[in-house]
Amino acid sequence: MDERPFLDKTNRPNDATLRAALGDTWPSCERLLAMGGGFQQSWNHSKRGGWLLKVADRTKALFYLTPLRGGFDVGLTVRPAEREALLGDTAVAGLHGALVDAKKYSEGFALRFHVRNSGDATALEGLLPRIVALRARPMKTKAGTEASSSE
Repeated sequence: MDERPFLDKTNRPNDATLRAALGDTWPSCERLLAMGGGFQQSWNHSKRGGWLLKVADRTKALFYLTPLRGGFDVGLTVRPAEREALLGDTAVAGLHGALVDAKKYSEGFALRFHVRNSGDATALEGLLPRIVALRARPMKTKAGTEASSSE
């Protein structure tokens, strides 16, 4: 298991401590956080997992970032309509297998990314703007009617 440098509740991450913990992956983290610029960022602590950063709009998380020593993990879920749209998007063709294999939960299909070097974040950096764009517009349901992207 990767070392979590922010397990202690009194050791809430800030830019300096996060940069030091993430090391060479800090620029990738900064880019991902910038992609969620219109979303709220809030640090949450759990006894078992330590601190994690939730990046969310008013209705749904865009992603959760778990800082690790020398890297980070990102977890996110895509809604069924988003998954369908992404499977038709050739720009994220490298993620189609992960989208097809993603486990379904009530919130959507779960994806997890492990970033240990700058190259590990490439697929995620291509995916997040597409998810943001999909959530910014109404999605069509299978019946052909519009559904709110916050459902």
